[in-house]
Amino acid sequence: MSMKIHVSYTEDEEATEFQTLLKPISHRFKVKKSTGTYPYKHLYFTPRKPRKFAKYTDNT
Repeated sequence: MSMKIHVSYTEDEEATEFQTLLKPISHRFKVKKSTGTYPYKHLYFTPRKPRKFAKYTDNT
């Protein structure tokens, strides 16, 4: 299941607050900034592609 996060803000300090709050999971998301329509700006957090792991093989 994938989850997208859309944040609207007016001041740049708000954007940095959101990014620090989401820092523990930020490695899983791509972050895109957009100016949007005045007076709002937007942050879009979209999930990265999942890693593919090699299948476990038992060589015994």
